[in-house]
Amino acid sequence: MSTPKYRAPIEFYRKMDSLVADMQRGPRKRFELVGPSKVPSSIDTIIDAPVNAVVSVVNGLMSAIANSPVGRAINSASKHLPYLREQPIPTPFGRVKLPEIKLPEVHEVELDEHKRKVLKATVGIDVAQVFGIVPVVGDLVADVFEDTHAEVLRETLNDAEFRAYTKYDKLGPSTLAIARTFMKRDGGA
Repeated sequence: MSTPKYRAPIEFYRKMDSLVADMQRGPRKRFELVGPSKVPSSIDTIIDAPVNAVVSVVNGLMSAIANSPVGRAINSASKHLPYLREQPIPTPFGRVKLPEIKLPEVHEVELDEHKRKVLKATVGIDVAQVFGIVPVVGDLVADVFEDTHAEVLRETLNDAEFRAYTKYDKLGPSTLAIARTFMKRDGGA
């Protein structure tokens, strides 16, 4: 066998030896805050804190609105203003129901672990829409992201909640649709 004609500078070999030694020592301290495994095991651990923060802010905002004079005025107006009822229409692909267009009522929602998981999934579905704006690759990424969260959503909701969610999801973002679903079930009309 012949010897290679090119040999990298000695600095390259020193850096490689240093990297190998670092890998053999194990994870660095910056990963210790993530969890017991010391290394982030999935994307959920990376995005969990910001999504939880968004969920808490949205819930706090909805509670504040529901208990304010504005929330009470919206609820009163919702009961008295006319609205467009849900209307089935025939199409070449079968009968389709147009969504009910009505000023939604605002009620406080208590978030248990079930509702928090569902709300995080709907936030993920709505965030996926942002990725779809990016040309070429964005649509592919958005589809994967949205389908993954939609599967979590379907597995978590019971049949009645899922029917209500799909009814409200026709008109507006998924996060508002699930909020309306829970408001309706928790104490809404």
